[in-house]
Amino acid sequence: MTSPDVWSWSEYIAFIGGTGLVSGLGSALLIALFDFLKAQSIKSEEAKFIALHTAVALERFAIECWHRKQVSDAYHHRGNVASGWRDFPNEPSLPNERDWRSFDGDLSAKVATFLNEIRISEYRAEFAKNLEDNPFHWDDEVRIRGTEAWQLAEEIRVRYQLRRVGEQRKAISDLFKA
Repeated sequence: MTSPDVWSWSEYIAFIGGTGLVSGLGSALLIALFDFLKAQSIKSEEAKFIALHTAVALERFAIECWHRKQVSDAYHHRGNVASGWRDFPNEPSLPNERDWRSFDGDLSAKVATFLNEIRISEYRAEFAKNLEDNPFHWDDEVRIRGTEAWQLAEEIRVRYQLRRVGEQRKAISDLFKA
């Protein structure tokens, strides 16, 4: 008769096999978890990269709006209408569309919509100038779109914890005056 503390060969083999199976499953789960975390980290870094480039492009557009508004104000101050500079700055140059998959969905929708709003403002200003004989409406549209571009860039910077640009904000504070 065998003692209860002594195992048979089949029990040893079952124990070793069970331990190996549990160890293998544990290793597979850990590897899958590490792969998932690594993919999330890469996705997060890609989103941060897109956010930085988008924020900078929007800020550049806002600064260009501010500059054109300042030039226009200078012409108005001299009694002239700045007829030679009545166009909007070029649309912000944004990252490639395929890269936006990792970017916040609500923010990407706001950016895409903003591009349409720029075009609408251009048409409004053109309509006011040509059909209403109001060349000054352009100033308002440029100021509004520049302000919105800056605010959208700020929202992106906050969402992705990107460093704020205090000196630029201070330098174009006139753009934010109504």
